[in-house]
Amino acid sequence: MTIFDFGRVLEIDLSTETIKIYELTKEDVIKFIGGEGVAAKIYWDVMSSNPNIDPFDENNVLIFATGPLTGTGVPGAGRTIVAGKSPQSYPERFTTSSFGGEWGAELRYAGYDILVI
Repeated sequence: MTIFDFGRVLEIDLSTETIKIYELTKEDVIKFIGGEGVAAKIYWDVMSSNPNIDPFDENNVLIFATGPLTGTGVPGAGRTIVAGKSPQSYPERFTTSSFGGEWGAELRYAGYDILVI
């Protein structure tokens, strides 16, 4: 696994119980480098048609995104970004947070860099 393998997305629709797998373009990976950048890009692409969606609406998305160095053994590269529209902020808006540990590396070892629910 290298940083050049970054960009595989697993999208799960819980309402229809369907799974979609696709790759980000190399241009998007370079332009929006990192988990936070690609999460923002994916959120914008999916939600731009409905920017006033409620955070608890079933059509809202929750994104888990690793960075391109996650799982490579680089020190400090084990963060995972969680992104979506948050009910914690007022007004409600797109926000991100992150967490460490093995979860992001395990997602990459499973063959995916980004999980969209």
